[in-house]
Amino acid sequence: MKKTVYNSPVKQIALQDLRRLRGEKKEGTGKMAPRRETLCALLDLYGNALSGRCREVLEFYYADDLSLAEISENLGITRQGVHDAIRRGEQELLALEKALGFSEKAARAVALAEEIARESAEPETKELAGRIADLFTAENEGDH
Repeated sequence: MKKTVYNSPVKQIALQDLRRLRGEKKEGTGKMAPRRETLCALLDLYGNALSGRCREVLEFYYADDLSLAEISENLGITRQGVHDAIRRGEQELLALEKALGFSEKAARAVALAEEIARESAEPETKELAGRIADLFTAENEGDH
């Protein structure tokens, strides 16, 4: 059986920052950058724990993909204020994940449910494992 390694989002972002500081090239495949993807997931998970303004800025930036200038214009604050709110919000999201670890725990739960579905011969067990995995996936947010 293959052992799955679980890296926390905090560790992934720290490694990405280290690579960026070293001048290493970005991992660009046309998909969302891993850091951005991780922060979007953390925003979905912990967004309600942020202040209203901070959450709003992060949603504009990550979910709506607006520029600092566009967010600044929409909210009537300076671009520097937008930048500061983004950095502060990112730090808060990462601190919440480091303290609570819900994102990492959800990833482990999905991996275990998928393993149960693969290994089980019983259709009912496979179906239940799939439903458990669906609880944690972003595509099915509206289902619960």
